[in-house]
Amino acid sequence: MTFKSLLTHVRGDSGSLLRVKAAVALAHDLGALLIGLSAAAVPPYLIDPYGVATADWMPLVADEQAKEAQAAHAAFRLAAEGVRSGWITSDDLPTLAMARAARSADLLIVGGAPAKTDPYSEVDQGELVVTAGRPVLVVPAIGGVLNPRRVLIAWKDGRESRRAVADALPFLLKAESILIVTLCAKGELDQRRREAEDVAGWLGRHGAAPALVQAAEVPTDLIDTEILARAQAAKADLIVAGGYGHSRAAEWILGGVTRSLLQRPPQFVFLSH
Repeated sequence: MTFKSLLTHVRGDSGSLLRVKAAVALAHDLGALLIGLSAAAVPPYLIDPYGVATADWMPLVADEQAKEAQAAHAAFRLAAEGVRSGWITSDDLPTLAMARAARSADLLIVGGAPAKTDPYSEVDQGELVVTAGRPVLVVPAIGGVLNPRRVLIAWKDGRESRRAVADALPFLLKAESILIVTLCAKGELDQRRREAEDVAGWLGRHGAAPALVQAAEVPTDLIDTEILARAQAAKADLIVAGGYGHSRAAEWILGGVTRSLLQRPPQFVFLSH
């Protein structure tokens, strides 16, 4: 398996351009088709400068969104020179449009989640992870080119982690070193280590580089911080993790690994649900 088609949401801002450049570099490296998507929806009602709800602004906003889509398309064409590319324009909510367009893509590419997302013009990365049925690659805020020489797998035995490791196999087979980190509560260390070693064995049977296993007892509220710290210590180019092993609502209320990886990714992050 390899990634033959990539999909990313394109806007006219600088963050979008960094994401597109990262997607173009990856498409070039993989020989993949890169699909750009411009999607924005007009809110059902708008507030005028005097604070009054009115429909009069809706045609103006729709016209402005059409102009922004044209500008985004032009910027995408320029950035994507040299790779095979396609383009989709939609007036759906961006998250819904991207989840629907995922039927034609192997991998979705997004940026890190802002503190607050406008659902009418921006992709909600967490919702996309849960609904798209495709793996999601999160580009760090500084952009960059993904070269997955050193990969950290944040392992927690469950369907999400199993799916993530299987989906990320094209990247894992390129890796020169793989570190599997499993963090747990007291009394679970031996069991968690055996589970992670099973994963290392599975990767080896697929031809991946020998994987090193690290298991440690860590308080639940510090697991995300510990994963990021170990990724930094290992100089990981990519973190692979299952997305939302708990319910998304619980993670956003109580905090969680997926939330942290989406909000402040220091490097590329690969998530599957």
